[in-house]
Amino acid sequence: MSASTVPLRDGGAGPALPSAAPWKVRPHDVHDHVRMVVPKRREAILDVASTAFAHHGYHGVSIRMLAKQAGLSHPGLLHHFPSKAALLGAVLDRLEHQAQAVLDDETVFRRGLTRTVDELVDLYDPGSESIQLLAMLDCDGRMEDFPGRGRSARLRRVHEYLVEQALIRLEEQGLLRSDLCPVFAARTFMSFVMGCATREQTVRLMQQEDHADAPREEVRRALQLFFVTEDQEQ
Repeated sequence: MSASTVPLRDGGAGPALPSAAPWKVRPHDVHDHVRMVVPKRREAILDVASTAFAHHGYHGVSIRMLAKQAGLSHPGLLHHFPSKAALLGAVLDRLEHQAQAVLDDETVFRRGLTRTVDELVDLYDPGSESIQLLAMLDCDGRMEDFPGRGRSARLRRVHEYLVEQALIRLEEQGLLRSDLCPVFAARTFMSFVMGCATREQTVRLMQQEDHADAPREEVRRALQLFFVTEDQEQ
């Protein structure tokens, strides 16, 4: 039997094998695979970090903790993000991109009162992870050694501006109370949302009943205070 044939059970020889493998891994194949895997891994790490920062704050989280939750070794996580500050920066990048997407959307807050209120409730749900994260980073921003202090403050101002623009459009339609300044109302609304988000992590945890929908309804009721009622029209 030659070295290029496959032995059969009856002692005979099977078909000859090809002299070389029909394919081989090329360098650009490996690079393509890495280009697909690395972004997904980074996004998974950012998901873990966002959740951890939202619940524990920046100073309550360690790289080793995040690596364990992400299913990576400590050096493995540092391969993607060289420090906790760099990871925070990437988390803030993602929050800023999300806010920019709302700013760039030419349909949001432009489809009447009912739809605008629904969009604001969806965007500023105190129980959502994004608002939980925004509220926690806002609290962390009070600490001078917090590396995201300036960016988290600017991010809050961006969201105040988003709400302000929504209210200005409603004011132009005669739907906002005449004695209400949109700038003041937007700041008040964001303070209310941040407070509700903090309450979800403190007071709400001590309550026995299911209040899953309460935060959204509280935001909706707060918004209704800004708008003209039938009594005010008369």
